[in-house]
Amino acid sequence: MSNFDPSELSLSYKELHKLLDNAPKEKGLPSDPENKDKLSKEFLNELLIKWTSISEELLKELKQKDSKALTNSNPKSLMALGALESHLFLAIQAKEASGLI
Repeated sequence: MSNFDPSELSLSYKELHKLLDNAPKEKGLPSDPENKDKLSKEFLNELLIKWTSISEELLKELKQKDSKALTNSNPKSLMALGALESHLFLAIQAKEASGLI
């Protein structure tokens, strides 16, 4: 079995810093903080739009009296679904009041 010397693979801080400085920059990533903030706000808005759409679709399904989710359910399940419906409705109202979209 050969002897393995981990110090042969080690780098000094200066060598590591030099490699980092010479490394090619990633394309497509914003370099200035203002651009990063703008992209993260856009991403958040897109997620909120998707979330709102899915939540409204779920609320529509829960409001249907003949929904398969509501038939043959025990009382605890019905209460849980009612609480979910209330929370989703309040969350959508809070999102709209926040003015994010």
